[in-house]
Amino acid sequence: MTAVHIASTTRVNPSASIISLTSPFTLNTLHTLRTALIPHAATCVIPGEANAAVLIPLCNVDGVPGVLLELRGGTLRSHAGEVRYAWTVVCAVSL
Repeated sequence: MTAVHIASTTRVNPSASIISLTSPFTLNTLHTLRTALIPHAATCVIPGEANAAVLIPLCNVDGVPGVLLELRGGTLRSHAGEVRYAWTVVCAVSL
């Protein structure tokens, strides 16, 4: 089974939210997210394939939950003015 096959057969049911999207993140909220994601993590590792992970920095701003993003400077040579996850780093070492 390849990563492309898994990605093409993965279905997400967006009909209901498991957390409030208007109340601040709490330890209970983060536990709920972790509990919901853990079963999917084990099914995504494919032996012989390059596996990757995405760290999504969650934050509260003025009591509202959000995702921390950064706006790249307009004078950069590549990807100027793009919005991206903050602190994106490529790591060649497997942990």
